[in-house]
Amino acid sequence: NAVLRYDQPTIEDLKEWELKNSGIPSDIIPQIETFDDHPLEPISEQEMKTGYEELRQELLIPEKKVKEIVTALASGSHVILAGPIGTGKTELARKIPQIFWKKNGCYYSDVFTATADWNTQDVIGGIMPKMEEGRVVYKIQDGCVTESIRKNWSGSLRRHYGEYHGVWTIIDEFNRADIDKAFGQLFTALRTRDLKVQTNSIEKNYEELKIPEDYRIIGTLNTADKHYLFPLSNALKSRFAFIEIDIPDKDHYKQEIYYAVKNALKSLGEKNFSELKLNHQTKSLDIESNSNLYDAIYKAYNFLLFIRQFKKLGTALLKTIIQNLITGKKMSSNLNDVLDNSINSTIIPQLELSEVEFGIINAMIKKQLVSFLKDINKTNKRHTSHKVFTKTMEFLNLDPTKYDYFTQKEIKADDNLWREINFNFTDLNKIAESSFPTGLEQVTHSLDSLIEESII
Repeated sequence: NAVLRYDQPTIEDLKEWELKNSGIPSDIIPQIETFDDHPLEPISEQEMKTGYEELRQELLIPEKKVKEIVTALASGSHVILAGPIGTGKTELARKIPQIFWKKNGCYYSDVFTATADWNTQDVIGGIMPKMEEGRVVYKIQDGCVTESIRKNWSGSLRRHYGEYHGVWTIIDEFNRADIDKAFGQLFTALRTRDLKVQTNSIEKNYEELKIPEDYRIIGTLNTADKHYLFPLSNALKSRFAFIEIDIPDKDHYKQEIYYAVKNALKSLGEKNFSELKLNHQTKSLDIESNSNLYDAIYKAYNFLLFIRQFKKLGTALLKTIIQNLITGKKMSSNLNDVLDNSINSTIIPQLELSEVEFGIINAMIKKQLVSFLKDINKTNKRHTSHKVFTKTMEFLNLDPTKYDYFTQKEIKADDNLWREINFNFTDLNKIAESSFPTGLEQVTHSLDSLIEESII
């Protein structure tokens, strides 16, 4: 399994030598060394624990889920992280190679974003036009996978990327590419570990590039995009472990808000922001009862929590809203207006819901929930509104099974259901920690337009 290793001055030099196809330059022959191509080693329980502790400083991902990913990688699989938008899939894919397997030097994450235009040339490589000395020339250019594999074998890796043992390929938005067109050639190579790469040589059209045993590809996939993106081929499914990254459970709302605030402050470059106090031990936001910023953050979370009844959206959207709220606070802006505009620009564009679902969201914001449900109940729409009704009752901490008759018949004006809905919605807004944002003019305007124009 010994493989020649070229300890050349730079990766670019090695590529130039390969393009010229002139063999190994005589002046670096003394620098050639060999090393063994070893499989990726399983990590110990202590290494797993240490790695997870480092990971959870920035990401709210269950330890069980991280173990599942690391185990799949260690057992020889490439991995696809699938889940709703904003759940931290890309950051998780980037950090896992850098945090775990540290006894071997860990791995550098080479990140690429797939597009609908991708083909074999983007993944493996192919001929590309370039400008040299004012004229167009055509040369073979490596695709993202080939480029990462060459870096893996390169002796200059440590000088370029620090103390890393190798390079892995991270492909974001995996299913935005036409899977068979872009990755078809790669699937066979992942089985045989021999990748055929085009050369510029007349005598030799292809070279065999060995795929290291410890090399991995980690892809991310937004499950909400399935209806319009390219389908996943069986070849892909048989070569990758698919692991779901879900939104955080609502029981962990304090931790989710903590991570959203912490990462928002980090993105803004704020090390000391007196308006918000983070408890790093309990992973929570310390309560400031007189803080309108605190109130706005919890309103944003509760709005996201309600939206999740109909569409799963991740913590990254909450982080973006909080960044806007922090900036608005520093600029002495009206935080209700900032919250309104932030929700309108961040969450509303992600929604593709039914007319009734849009309507229930609008009614909650306008404090017209009871009247909206009464109107629905009077029409045939009640027969198809069971899911919307159930999810709304659950959000208000009411038992929907007690009121199954909502979808079956018209309910009288004095029915206890209307009183309970009104009471629980009013109760929801008594304290900041559970308050729901109302009076969002920009959001309601957008929702009205979506309903009127039937963009659903």
